[in-house]
Amino acid sequence: ALPPPSVLDTPPVSVPTAPTPAPAGPRGHDGAEVRGRRGETIIVAPPRGSGGDMALSDLVDCDITLLEGVAALWVDKLVRCRVVSLPIAGAVHITGCEGCAFHVASRQIRIHQTARTNFYLHAGSHPIIEACSGLRFAPYSKAADVAEEMYTAAGLAKDGNLWNSVDDFLWLRAQQSPNWQVLPEAERVAHDTAWPTAAKVP
Repeated sequence: ALPPPSVLDTPPVSVPTAPTPAPAGPRGHDGAEVRGRRGETIIVAPPRGSGGDMALSDLVDCDITLLEGVAALWVDKLVRCRVVSLPIAGAVHITGCEGCAFHVASRQIRIHQTARTNFYLHAGSHPIIEACSGLRFAPYSKAADVAEEMYTAAGLAKDGNLWNSVDDFLWLRAQQSPNWQVLPEAERVAHDTAWPTAAKVP
């Protein structure tokens, strides 16, 4: 059995940060970015004029909550972080993460070069993994607390969830890929904190 990721149940808390505009880069986003933080609690929504794109990069031991309005999410190089998001209208791209937990709902979820990470998903299509190991999947744990209209606005059906229909692009055999498994119910962690109503700005 794979060891559980090293995700802190109660990450260190410090002053949250607001996103800063980010130029278009190799990941393709041109919205707002939270970058280079350590040990922070971050509650954020895309600022006006960003187009709704959000990027998270180079974060360590952070607890991130994404509020309503995210059109697409780009994640790069997170270590021991927890990311919790309301439904996202566009795609979620996750690259180079380790020991994290993601609670996300999206029509398209792509995961690259990520290890020892738990995913709690509401997926509108098959989640795709590539060059990953030690991934574990469970259903989106905030499903009961998210209003149906938020799913509708994101183009998702609340009752249609493909969280465990994972496609491994580098595993072409008929047998189950060794790079992911279903997260046992006894090890699932609910994100039971109430949703904030606004982003915190220092």
